[in-house]
Amino acid sequence: MRKLQGLEPLTELPKEGGAADAKTPEQIEAERLAAEAKAKTENQNNSTETELSDEQLLKQLEKRGITAKSFEELKIPPTPPDPAKLAEQREAEELAYGLSKGLFNKKEYDGFVADTNNAQNLVFAQYHAEAKAEDPELTDEEIQLEFESKYGLDAEPGTRKHKRGVKEINTIAESLLKQKYGKIYEAKSSFTGYEKQVQAEKSDKAKLESGLPVFAKDLEEVFGQLKKIPIKFSDTESVEVDALQSGLDELKEMMLKPDNAKKEVLSGYTKEELKERLFAAFLYRNFPAIAKEVANQHLMKHAAGTKGIPLLGGKTRKDGEGDLVPTEAQKVLIELHKKHNQPATAN
Repeated sequence: MRKLQGLEPLTELPKEGGAADAKTPEQIEAERLAAEAKAKTENQNNSTETELSDEQLLKQLEKRGITAKSFEELKIPPTPPDPAKLAEQREAEELAYGLSKGLFNKKEYDGFVADTNNAQNLVFAQYHAEAKAEDPELTDEEIQLEFESKYGLDAEPGTRKHKRGVKEINTIAESLLKQKYGKIYEAKSSFTGYEKQVQAEKSDKAKLESGLPVFAKDLEEVFGQLKKIPIKFSDTESVEVDALQSGLDELKEMMLKPDNAKKEVLSGYTKEELKERLFAAFLYRNFPAIAKEVANQHLMKHAAGTKGIPLLGGKTRKDGEGDLVPTEAQKVLIELHKKHNQPATAN
């Protein structure tokens, strides 16, 4: 059939689907473009990005109308806290503290706030009660006029008389408030102390977070310097002994205990002062062993026959000359040596 149509004979059977599976030129072009786009994206992801320097970034910003000599100038300064909001927040914390501690109740606090905001009414109420007690015939209106006249409230606001009267009223009101709401004022004082304690704890916490690692490092450095103990007898005579590692380890373990480490950091130690204290503590704890080692070294250095040990009169011994005359420091070390090397006696 294909030969009759002038077509080449088939070498294999056509696949299922036939012409329906054939791609149009538009589909082929779309796939090619998609493959190119995918390859381009992968190349971009695999390429190393070059970071711009600060100067280059500032120049880019300048092209967009943002001029700055450094990035510090671009930082937005923190907005200062609103004093009114801080006062409101503190009042809320103060109220919560007093109520939680049972220092006063909500009704008492509401009365305190109302009287505080109406100082004049509070003072007038007392003035009215005292006036009525002295003269029951007085009317409320008469008492009101008398009160205003006494405290300059009948004068123009801003005048000396009016300002002086308001000041007197506020002074009296404060005294009345303390008498009426003593528990609340005690709670205020207690809260102030509590605030200081909280701030101190925050400060100590911050100091410990930064100071404890430094203390551990300083301690390690100081103990490294304590591995050799210099003992000086005179300006020209000294020995050096190795510190007992077990003694150093025991002292270091004690210093690194949490409570002790915190105490050192909060007290504001200095490395030099720390070294002096640890040196003294190590000598105190390990004196017998150190004294024995010093005595051994000293006696070995000045054993019989050694030249150069001073004689009486400041002379030095020569072969065949009189007996050795030890110095006072040597005498002490000899006694220590004898004491630590003599055999134990049975009881």
